[in-house]
Formats: sequence, structure tokens, C-alpha cells
Amino acid sequence: MNLATPRITLPTCAAVQRSGSRGFTLVELLTVVGIIAIFAAIALPTVANRMRERRTAQVAHQLVQTYRTAKMRAMGRGSAVLVRYDETTDKAVMTREAIAGAASNNSGCVLSTISSCINPVTRWDDPTQYREIDKFSPFSHAGLYELTRMEFRDGLITKRAQFDVCFTPSGNAFWRSSFAATAFQQLNDVPSIWVWSQDSDGKHLGPDRYVYLLPNGVARVGQ
Repeated sequence: MNLATPRITLPTCAAVQRSGSRGFTLVELLTVVGIIAIFAAIALPTVANRMRERRTAQVAHQLVQTYRTAKMRAMGRGSAVLVRYDETTDKAVMTREAIAGAASNNSGCVLSTISSCINPVTRWDDPTQYREIDKFSPFSHAGLYELTRMEFRDGLITKRAQFDVCFTPSGNAFWRSSFAATAFQQLNDVPSIWVWSQDSDGKHLGPDRYVYLLPNGVARVGQ
């Protein structure tokens, strides 16, 4: 009996000739580029409008934050805090806190806070009787906000170039629509700040936003 291990012969695989990988033709590449260009052209106006809407919203929410912070500071520090809107200075919104200043009999109390918004009425135009603690001036950056507009209106929806809102430590709010020696009044109406975007032809772009100042001094955004 032959117990030798049988020899197993494996079949040889014929070499398979592979064809080279096929690339894109010039026509196909140009077609893809054209499709991408079309989609980009369609999306560009939408993206631009979204950016304008975002800047409008940023201005409105920053205004709300400015008034809220001013009221909280007045109540927290026991001082009178004024928020001034001035159309003649790039529509800047400035926050000022009343201090004793030069009127103090004690040099150590010059920076002491004062709680009165209305006495003296000229306090907010005398740099020695207040300190400026914040300034919001988005329109000084013309490149970013060149299409954004802002307008202050009193409770009768009359445009105002100047507007002061002053908060007392008790949370009361007073206002006046001009500076210098103009007397303050209790805030009983609802003045507003209109913020919107428009193109060179005056066409509005995106939704308008309004910052409302309620009689209790709370600021809110609406549309």
C-alpha cells in the first residue's frame, strides 16, 4: 500500500490585465464648475440679506442691553444713570453716571455717586459732574453698518435727534428730548428706537426691529 502524501497541484491563475482608472473629461469638469457657480449665484443674495438682518438684530439687542444695564446699575449702586442718544455724533448711545464732581466740598468725595437725575438739570452736560461708563456707536464703523439705519421716536412716534433717559436708584425713569437746561419728565409713554436696513434706493431689506422703552424702564425688542 502506498501511503505517500498525494501531490496537490494548484491551478495557476491567469494574469488579469487591468485597464487604467478612468478620469473626468474636461466637459464633465466644466459642467460641475458651472453647476457650483449657479448655486453660488442663487445663494449669494440670501446670504447677504441674512448678514444685514444679523447686523440689524445686533444693534437692537445691544440697545436693549444698554438700557437694561443702566437701570440695573442705578438700582445696584444707588446712583443716577443716564443713557443719551445723540444723532449728531454718529447716533452714539452714551451711558453716564452722576458723581459729586467739583461741587463736592470734600476732595475725597469727588467720585461719590449722586442719586438725582434732575438736580441740577445741567449735570449731564458738565463733564465734571458725571463719568461716562459706556458708549455704543455702531455707525462709526461705516463698512459694517453702512446699510443699517436707526431712528429715535418719542411716545407720539415723533422723530427725535436727541433723547435722554435717566434712571434713579428707585427704578424710576425720566426723559427729555433735548439737552442743556431742558427739564426732565416722568416716563409715562413708550418711546422707541427704530432699527432697519435699506439699500441705496431706500428699499427695506429684511424685517424692521423696534426697541421699546416701557414706563417702568424695561427695554424690549419687537418687530
